[in-house]
Amino acid sequence: MAGEYQGEEAILGLFERMNRLTNGTYKFRSSRVLTSDDRSMVVCGHSSAVRRGRALEVDAVHVLSLRGNRIREIWIFHQNQDQVDDFWTDSAGS
Repeated sequence: MAGEYQGEEAILGLFERMNRLTNGTYKFRSSRVLTSDDRSMVVCGHSSAVRRGRALEVDAVHVLSLRGNRIREIWIFHQNQDQVDDFWTDSAGS
């Protein structure tokens, strides 16, 4: 899942792929939303999913760069990146 996704079509494609690979179980629940101005936002929350009998449960922070009412960039930081990588890699059975 790692990589650069540019444009609405690519982002929607990523979400569709995540939904397909997890049979609709992928969820991100936000617990806090912090803003410093109209150009940045931080969303804290929890990601969960089940894929091929393996569960993903991990806290995450999403840092968004905004321009107007559009998202320019997103950086995602997971509490346990190794767990996330193992969950999504082909060796986990895509």
